[in-house]
Amino acid sequence: MHRNVRRAAIAAALFQMFTSSAAHAADDAAIVVTGTRQQMRAAESLSDLSVVTREDIQRAGQSTLAELLQTQPGLEISSTGGPGQPATVFMRGANGAHTLVLIDGMRVGSATLGTTAFEHLPLAAIDRIEILRGPASSLYGSDAIGGVIQIFTKRGSGPIAPNFSLGYGTYDTWQGSAGIGGQTEGGRFSLQAGFVDTKGFNAITNDQNFAYNKDRDGYRNTNFSGSFALNLAQGHELGGNALYSDGTTQKDALQCDPFFFACTTDYDSKTRQTVQSGNLYLRNQFTKIWASTLRIGQSTDDMADQRLDPSTNREFKDTFRTTQDQVVWQNDVTAGPGKLLLAAEQLKQRIASTNAYPVTQRTINSLLAGYQGWFDKHGIQVNLRGDSNSQFGDETTGGISYGYQFTPAWRLMLGARSAFKAPTFNDLYFPASFFGAGNPKLQPEHSQNREGALVYDTPRQRLSLTLYRNEVRDLIDWVETPPGSWFYTPTNVNRALLTGATLAGSATFGNWQLRGNLDFQDPRDQTTDKLLVNRAQHYGTLGADYRAERWQVGGEVVGSGVRYDDQANTITLGGYGIVNLHGQYAIDKGWNLFARANNVFDKRYELRRDYATAGANVFVGVRYEPQ
Repeated sequence: MHRNVRRAAIAAALFQMFTSSAAHAADDAAIVVTGTRQQMRAAESLSDLSVVTREDIQRAGQSTLAELLQTQPGLEISSTGGPGQPATVFMRGANGAHTLVLIDGMRVGSATLGTTAFEHLPLAAIDRIEILRGPASSLYGSDAIGGVIQIFTKRGSGPIAPNFSLGYGTYDTWQGSAGIGGQTEGGRFSLQAGFVDTKGFNAITNDQNFAYNKDRDGYRNTNFSGSFALNLAQGHELGGNALYSDGTTQKDALQCDPFFFACTTDYDSKTRQTVQSGNLYLRNQFTKIWASTLRIGQSTDDMADQRLDPSTNREFKDTFRTTQDQVVWQNDVTAGPGKLLLAAEQLKQRIASTNAYPVTQRTINSLLAGYQGWFDKHGIQVNLRGDSNSQFGDETTGGISYGYQFTPAWRLMLGARSAFKAPTFNDLYFPASFFGAGNPKLQPEHSQNREGALVYDTPRQRLSLTLYRNEVRDLIDWVETPPGSWFYTPTNVNRALLTGATLAGSATFGNWQLRGNLDFQDPRDQTTDKLLVNRAQHYGTLGADYRAERWQVGGEVVGSGVRYDDQANTITLGGYGIVNLHGQYAIDKGWNLFARANNVFDKRYELRRDYATAGANVFVGVRYEPQ
């Protein structure tokens, strides 16, 4: 524990230095929902929660969603190449599959892999992102051991008007979007379409890698999104949201015959993946104290690996499709100075594949309750949830958070929460092969988390220091059974301890705005006492922006310490620091020229062993978006 005490002391010292000298314009009136499932002011939240705004997204230029998330507190990324290549997000040191992703309240992701295709979610369709760090199964059920990332697509506001963006950059990258939206007395709407087309770069750098193929691995994406809301009567609204994204990624791959007598990389290999999410909702304010929201939706994750042998013109194709049908009925009841939450959910997950799974669907029925509110200087949030899964039975999770407002600026928060993650269909039922098979006797993974936070919040500055300890047990690992057999089956054998400290804040000095975060963590396998794969013990971001009448310029440094690419901690991925610059110039009302330069010093580094990352690259464009 001495390592974490030392890191906490360093973070505390930085926290004190920042609060004694910085000034920041914080939007305390911002409304967030992910930390409680109810609308509340960000300044009253008892969760470790942050928001990525539309301005942050515009500043990201041609960067991917994963790269944007990498600049946020408590988040690391790992990817196997450039745009469109699979990307993993680690939250507070937890596994990639331990982050639940929602789009407009609906679950998205693969029920076979257990992860979400961040690489195919387009920034052009996103209005804002809320990031809830720490276990949240008592609010959202399975998967939220590390936390929750909720994406909100664009919504119409203000007078009806079009928007437009088009840019070009390194690696022959074209990116554009166009749409229209607005608001009237009867409601609001938004329609958006976008595309990305890049020739990319070779995903694998090591020519000794068995899948190496010397070519450029490009990526194409088309995407559409829309939303509407109709005011049926005072306090009654009917609405809906939809997102469609279709991405095709060229990749390096190895094709072998069933007995590995012959292998070749001379294949046109690509992955096409479609991510869709849509829902309809009916919101009714029945009385002054009772509001009801009924939401019905569906999401799909449809992936096809395609390989064409140019010598025989024979095509190989593997498909994996996940469909998630969701119904949520939530009731918000004003009770004293706070709000009571009562909700019921049903989630039906179905898979279809060219592989023959013995079980292809499951149903989860859930009930949840909660209460959150402030009593003078004391804040409290309590949540309890029960999930009944047709595969492995019942799970109950809970959470409690307490806040004390010492002064108008200083607040202390303490919390304890439990969480779980259901096994994937691959874990349970992957068809038996020469190398292994799923295990239908698997049980869910579980975690117990305790955390505390100190927050300094004034109209001119906001900083937070958060300490956490998350014990994860029953972790699923594919184990060679019996040893030496080369036959692998998943079992609930591992335990992990995730401890750390996160310092985050931002400040303004006249026309200057500063932002930054620093994470110290120790995500460790308790069985082997080794660090978890692809996770650093320290990482962070420091950025600055300068605003003039028509100009806005800025930059950021993104850095990470050493990581390991294997469980034994013998294969090292070096630490790195990259510098990004951005700027925009207001040509006329609503019209802006923008530019972004990533990795300006052409730093060579790896997020996964043998896989490339982008070198120095530039992207420039023009944007029209009425204010």
